[in-house]
Amino acid sequence: MERALSEPSLIKMSQTGQDEKATTILCQAINNLHNFPKVISFDAVPLQVWFRQLAVAASLAGGTFQACYAISQQLLDETGGQTLLHGDIHHGNVLYFDNHGWLAIDPKGLIGDRYFEYANLFYNPWDILIEQERFERRLETVCAVTGLQRGKLLRWIAAWGGLSAAWALQDNISADRTLAIAAMAIQRC
Repeated sequence: MERALSEPSLIKMSQTGQDEKATTILCQAINNLHNFPKVISFDAVPLQVWFRQLAVAASLAGGTFQACYAISQQLLDETGGQTLLHGDIHHGNVLYFDNHGWLAIDPKGLIGDRYFEYANLFYNPWDILIEQERFERRLETVCAVTGLQRGKLLRWIAAWGGLSAAWALQDNISADRTLAIAAMAIQRC
């Protein structure tokens, strides 16, 4: 069995001033996953199932949760291509393999809009403060590398942030940082 190398690390790249390079590698890894020929599995979980938890948080907490929930429902109601999704792409789940380059590990097996896959890039790595300037640079990089529409990507970033924060609340973990990033996305929609 082949093992990933500990270096290079996308987390370390982001921590040491190479965030744009790390973001580009992540986008290319996602693009490769989405371009790989595959058959949709009947076991793949529709995004609608995951977003049920956001409905609960929106009804209990309101505020940003409610805004994220409304955005998520608009996105989930839009017609468009259904893609097999990894579901958990972030800086720690794309590793370097000597013979194969950058590969994603630990897939969740979802089905839905491919834009969803890129939203988590704005919430990681956890130890880096995602201030407005870094958020904007990542947004520019992701759109440039992928050709995604800025407005739709911002809505998915907000929706994902709401869902992630809802899970945090369920686990009695602070959702403040996540909701702050979701609010940045909402302000730019």
